[in-house]
Amino acid sequence: MCSMVSPLQFNLEEKMKYLAIMFLTVSLAASAQAQRQLKDVMSDLGDNFKAVSMGLQTGKMTPQMLKASELIIKFVTESETIIPDTILSLPNVERPAAIAKYTDEIKALETSAISFNNALKSGNISAAKIILVQLTAQKKQGHSDFK
Repeated sequence: MCSMVSPLQFNLEEKMKYLAIMFLTVSLAASAQAQRQLKDVMSDLGDNFKAVSMGLQTGKMTPQMLKASELIIKFVTESETIIPDTILSLPNVERPAAIAKYTDEIKALETSAISFNNALKSGNISAAKIILVQLTAQKKQGHSDFK
């Protein structure tokens, strides 16, 4: 019959190793959950772009459109922390410039997303439509550069 040894029965050194392994395991799991794949973030971003685009076709601001515009900001902000695979596949000497370009494009997208959200909050549908055109162009440029 096999008996399990409780961590409470370990000596101090074994307890420290056990705790270190447990901490590392939990940290790695949390880290893996904290950072999603860029394609998943962009998919969520695209879903919310579609939602606001369809909503703007009605010409009326709805709570769902406002929520979608807030999620756009959230996903753009999340994407700032994830380096695209196309950049990671570049030679090391080219990466800093590519990361800087990606960061600049994401920051510009974020600024436009905030302006879009503010236009919706204020009920300015015509301004929101104009900003959505700008957001769509920025999104297409980002895909062209980094997808």
